[in-house]
Amino acid sequence: MEKQPTFPSTLLGQQFDEDLSRHDVIVIGELHGTKEIPKIVADLSDELGPQVLFALELKADSAGMTCPPTHFSPSWERRRAHGKSSEAMLDMLCRLRNNAERFGNEVLLIDTRSAQQPTFYESAAQRISEKLQTGRHRKVIVLTGNFHSRKGSDNLAGALEQFGVK
Repeated sequence: MEKQPTFPSTLLGQQFDEDLSRHDVIVIGELHGTKEIPKIVADLSDELGPQVLFALELKADSAGMTCPPTHFSPSWERRRAHGKSSEAMLDMLCRLRNNAERFGNEVLLIDTRSAQQPTFYESAAQRISEKLQTGRHRKVIVLTGNFHSRKGSDNLAGALEQFGVK
């Protein structure tokens, strides 16, 4: 039996539930390296049901990692370890993938920064916007660092608004 969307959620309280019911896109910020926020995002993937896009501030090489990992992608190697490559993030990524298969959700890795593409906001916002335009997703949960999740014009929310996403 296909799981139906649940509103309100039972995880983050009334303010989150109100935001989730009013907005198509929710940007959640975290201090990279914590375990609580990745767990909550994974729990949301259990609870929200189908047609949800989970956009994560992870590099594209994370897509090639298996669950459990048989190898670690370059952005997850210990010599360059970052809070985004924590055990909690890996657990979340694996649960999101599992739920994507169960519910028809999608996991989008939005950190495309490189020497040739040094900015994060515009490219991440464009990728999220393009996915929303397909009509396959009724909600988008974005997990990014606290610094990137701020409100205003010089951040991910501002870049999303430039693409018509609020």
